[in-house]
Amino acid sequence: MKKILVSLLLLVPVFTGCAKVETDITLNDDKSVSVINTLSYDGNIEFDNDKDVKLLRVNYPKFLDKKYDIKSDVGEDFSKVVATKSVNNIEKEDLDLSSLGFSPANEASKRYVDVKKNLLITSYNIDILYNYQFVATKLSDVDEVLENTNVLYPEYYHKYGDVDEIEPPVDREDSLQTNFDSATREFTQETYANLNNDKSEQKISDNIDAVVRIKVPTFASYNNADSVKGNVYTWNIKKDGVTSIKLQYVQYSGLAIAGVLIIGALLLGLLAYRIVRHENQKRVDNIRNIV
Repeated sequence: MKKILVSLLLLVPVFTGCAKVETDITLNDDKSVSVINTLSYDGNIEFDNDKDVKLLRVNYPKFLDKKYDIKSDVGEDFSKVVATKSVNNIEKEDLDLSSLGFSPANEASKRYVDVKKNLLITSYNIDILYNYQFVATKLSDVDEVLENTNVLYPEYYHKYGDVDEIEPPVDREDSLQTNFDSATREFTQETYANLNNDKSEQKISDNIDAVVRIKVPTFASYNNADSVKGNVYTWNIKKDGVTSIKLQYVQYSGLAIAGVLIIGALLLGLLAYRIVRHENQKRVDNIRNIV
């Protein structure tokens, strides 16, 4: 009997699915930059009745600024919400990442992608901070979601439904628990209380993983990424503090490339001249020796 009761109690809804926030930033050769922020959840985020899943569903759009284009892909066992935005020229317009939990580390420039250029090279510098607790708080803020969550409160049933559905009569003695012996009833109450305590202590932030990926047109001259695959640099976000994200890559200007080509051509010409001159001198010396 106790094993059956434990199995039934484990059906009490808890936030068991895993939520993941992935941020992909792409810098292109044409100076355009895009960001894709993806919230994925192992379950049906539209119809799951768990309170924390409702918080994710309702708070996520509020989590982003109005310039993001948001699309959802909801399945029976997996859900994904994708938000995207971009800028055409990062030299003229910075990519604002503040609503995603990022902040510029350089207070002087206050840019997320700082561009520095001279006649020869242009350097693209990313020096930003990711605040995990800011993201987790935004996604799990109950105050922001209460008025937006569709919940049927008891008053609705009192007006339009059968009160017996939620409040059995006082003298009713046919509930499942009244048929238990005292030992089983005590075990059931204790187990249920422990499950509720575990649930109350569980926070949605404990179930959110976060990762940031930055893709650049060429290899980075400097980075502090956790892993690198080709020209994609990945940071695994820390939950116990602020994550520092640093990356720099450079592009050479047309003038610099032309200068390198000209210098290379001059060096090759000089080398060819010296070789030809050396061969001519050897030929003259050989003729003199014969004579």
